[in-house]
Amino acid sequence: MGNPGPSKEDDLLRTAGTLLVCMMAVFSMRCPQGERTHEIRTSDDDGCVIVLADSLPRAVGWVCSDAEEAKVGTYVDSTGDTLISRAFYQFDIGLREDPLRLHLQCLGATGDRGPSRVYAVPDFEAQLRLSVNPAYDVSDHWNAADSGVLVATLSSIADTSFTVDISSLEVPESWSRLSFVLALADEGGPCNRWYDMMTWDYATNHNTTKPYVVCWWHGI
Repeated sequence: MGNPGPSKEDDLLRTAGTLLVCMMAVFSMRCPQGERTHEIRTSDDDGCVIVLADSLPRAVGWVCSDAEEAKVGTYVDSTGDTLISRAFYQFDIGLREDPLRLHLQCLGATGDRGPSRVYAVPDFEAQLRLSVNPAYDVSDHWNAADSGVLVATLSSIADTSFTVDISSLEVPESWSRLSFVLALADEGGPCNRWYDMMTWDYATNHNTTKPYVVCWWHGI
């Protein structure tokens, strides 16, 4: 006597399984996902904001985007003025991805820096200018960090590459670009303690990877 044919229940299960596979295939075609990398594109996309400590809270100083290194910390210049510096990195964020992982590199460090903070801020509205004398009002750039979103506090930054994970960040639609500002947690402490952060210029001149962000994204 031959084997009985498939039951009605078997046919229903087989049909349901086929439909499920088809639906998953269509969904994956319509909603691709993966990692997206945004790299610093030009020398104007990173650098540092430097202010004369005595000028605060007015914030008189310079915006520098034409050097291989961006200082984060405090120091005394050749004229005896005490300066405070914050580093910045700017990225295009057309898809508003989340979460983000910021990839940076510290080239060196001096003194007892203490913790540093990472702020997310909207793209700087004022046009970046090269380092020139005399000093001018840079409050638009300097105050951006103060009014930004604190996304990480780092107890230390090793003299090598490191990452900052940003698990949740609401980016308003008005932000066409996203900037990250690095600053010492205690900028009012003793002088001559800072980090030297890598910039686009350093990466280009030394043929190495530029600062970048990696995002997990979901297409439509």
